[in-house]
Amino acid sequence: EADLMAAGLISLLPQDGVVFCPLDLGLPLHTCLPLDAVLHKASDELQYNQQGLPAFSPRMAGLQEALQQLPDICVLDPFESTSKVINRMELCRLTEGLKHLQLPAAAAAAGEERGSGTAPPPAIRVRAPDYFPLQRRDPEHVHQALAASGLSPPFIVKPLAACGLHDSHSMALVTSAEGLAAAPVPLPAIVQEFVNHGGVVYKVYVA
Repeated sequence: EADLMAAGLISLLPQDGVVFCPLDLGLPLHTCLPLDAVLHKASDELQYNQQGLPAFSPRMAGLQEALQQLPDICVLDPFESTSKVINRMELCRLTEGLKHLQLPAAAAAAGEERGSGTAPPPAIRVRAPDYFPLQRRDPEHVHQALAASGLSPPFIVKPLAACGLHDSHSMALVTSAEGLAAAPVPLPAIVQEFVNHGGVVYKVYVA
């Protein structure tokens, strides 16, 4: 809270009818009522569960459970939505649908070109990098996983945890199939085809 206040992002004093107050997660949520909304950063409090998958910490899980009993309180962001972005495997599954995406601008341009009697512009293809999960480092498992995926080097190997853990950004660029077994990335991991983007990354936020 102090960092946000120093940056001028929040004020503990009433402003435009809005008052921010920190929640003490060591206390039952009902002791902090009344509240209109809860703004959380649950993705910063993660841990690995028994299956080795990223999950909310007990404090965040307790907050989620308490808020489920208080449907009139607005939650930003909903925990159900946040849970989709903390696990890279879940993100990969979600972005598989991009290959079916119809870009409105491209469709409109194609329609205009057809009406003018000229050839339509080429379709714009959008897709996420292909991937496969890596569960173990033994050569037989690596060979089987690679063969089933149909991918070829180079690869980028990423841990399942996308944020909130000390090793969530421990990644490795692997230039050979043999290098997958030695990649210094915690398992289970995601192996993606490496797409050279020239050092330029575009981030899109969907409200």
